[in-house]
Amino acid sequence: MNDDNDNDKIIDISDYVSSSKTEEELELEDFTNKFVDIYNKGIIERQQRLAKERFTYLVINFLLFTQLMVIISIFIIFGKIYS
Repeated sequence: MNDDNDNDKIIDISDYVSSSKTEEELELEDFTNKFVDIYNKGIIERQQRLAKERFTYLVINFLLFTQLMVIISIFIIFGKIYS
């Protein structure tokens, strides 16, 4: 099997398909592509905003947890010193 012979057999029909479409079909396809692009951008922006909020909550909770652990360790140290 020779790959060069297989590549020669590939026929590019994209020009034929695009030229066979009417002006209305091309405008409708362009409109739908733009609509889908706008819709996807909205979804991406919402996901990015939610990811930022979740990360902020994670950082806040981590800092609160570490503060709690420091306070508990200070109480344990004072308890061992004064007992």
